[in-house]
Amino acid sequence: MRDKARSFTDWYKPNANGCWLWLGAVNSSGYANKYFGGRMETAHRISWLLNKGSIPSGLQVLHKCNTRRCVNPEHLFLGTQGENLLDMAKKGRSTSQLTEDEVRKIKAMRRSGKTFREVGAAFRVCKQTIHNIVRGKTWGHIP
Repeated sequence: MRDKARSFTDWYKPNANGCWLWLGAVNSSGYANKYFGGRMETAHRISWLLNKGSIPSGLQVLHKCNTRRCVNPEHLFLGTQGENLLDMAKKGRSTSQLTEDEVRKIKAMRRSGKTFREVGAAFRVCKQTIHNIVRGKTWGHIP
């Protein structure tokens, strides 16, 4: 592990905000990538593994700083997919095509008896998206 950690430090540069900015490849979503353990892995996950230890099943490595290229373990924390989506929404980083007002309308339509398919058609999203909203898996912070 020590050799892997030493080579990992060659791939980032600290900035004034305390972020350790990745100097290597990034994927199409802007996250840093590096081969690790025989497979491609996101660099922030590698940083967690090298500096904090294992990542329990069902948890993800999330960013406090909102900088996808950051690999500073002090800027990282563990959370579920739902917590990640909620964190993104609170920080204004939602990738959804829906607005908060539309999500409120979606929830109201479901309460009034409309089907998942009917509501999805009205907002041009799939019924699974509506299901995730109504069940609080996504947009859980919106009443």
